[in-house]
Amino acid sequence: MRKILFNGSSLVNKENYGIQRNTLELLKAVDKTAVKGRYGVVIPRDGDRDIAFENIEVIKAGHIGIVKGDRFFWNNVVFPLVVKLHDAVSVDMLLSTPLFGNDAIMICDCIREMFPENCHTIKDRISRKWYMMRTAMAVRMSRVILTISETSKRDIMKYYHVKKGRIVVIPCGWQHMNDITEDDGIIERLHLEKGKYVYSLGSRYYHKNTAWIKEAAHNNPSEIFVVSGSDAFDKKDIDTIPGNILFTGYVSDSEAKALMKNAKVFLQPSLYEGFGLPPMEAMSTGTRCIVAKAGAMPEIYGDSVWYINPHSYEHEYIDMIMFEKIGDINKVLDKYSWDKSAEKLVRVLDKLEAKINK
Repeated sequence: MRKILFNGSSLVNKENYGIQRNTLELLKAVDKTAVKGRYGVVIPRDGDRDIAFENIEVIKAGHIGIVKGDRFFWNNVVFPLVVKLHDAVSVDMLLSTPLFGNDAIMICDCIREMFPENCHTIKDRISRKWYMMRTAMAVRMSRVILTISETSKRDIMKYYHVKKGRIVVIPCGWQHMNDITEDDGIIERLHLEKGKYVYSLGSRYYHKNTAWIKEAAHNNPSEIFVVSGSDAFDKKDIDTIPGNILFTGYVSDSEAKALMKNAKVFLQPSLYEGFGLPPMEAMSTGTRCIVAKAGAMPEIYGDSVWYINPHSYEHEYIDMIMFEKIGDINKVLDKYSWDKSAEKLVRVLDKLEAKINK
């Protein structure tokens, strides 16, 4: 039986984002029932932080690179060497896209492919092209492609001409929210009244559609819109932000949970999401959500949220949107879990390992 090794190159970053969170939570869930020696996570020796599991082995090998944050050498030389030394099955859920491929890869979405508008400089455009070339190579050389929704599966098939039988959907979960203790102090620090503000996680990226939030603030002058994120708005747009938008900058997980839990409603107006996890995180605190009818969100959230047209910026009133009756949020929360997804991932990897051994 071959060992199954996961690429953990960016799991040791100081800050984790969506793709790292998804990988970490899946690994934590796999770890609960894993047989010792069956799985390993390979990480650089000089990461910003450590990770540990009970049953999954953590293997430290090599260094990230001469230039801090440059993982190209590590992903293309160090990780493949460790895999070869262990005669292991290689899994990359962090989309490191090494030139020589992995046995299984995860592609969470096709945002870079779909939204060239996110590229503001020549460097950005070159980076996008390079990313797409590497991803195309990784897709060709992998035996299994993992993704997080049926919507993303269709997009991968479209952009990379992959047969649907090679792609397996492993959805996200929300139970990590149970391990986060909310920091209610942020409500007082921001002088907010519980249940009296609209909360959103923003980004200057075009597909995140913060333009909708700006217009909604204009249309709803009596509402307070609280937007978190270190880069929620482009600096050139700061002067045009309405006075009823409160921009918090970066907030911790504990602060974000408190802001979700005490909001009147959580808002996600994205033009596209491969899954759209933040609304589910908000739901786990009992908060209702308004999301865009776009990307994977209708697939994931069904009738348990209020929908908006992300391309319509006029005559959008929060109270009118929330007037319509919607379904029970527990239908969503009961459907998705890290444990269920981990069980599916284990079955996929067991099948892949058996196929390689033939």
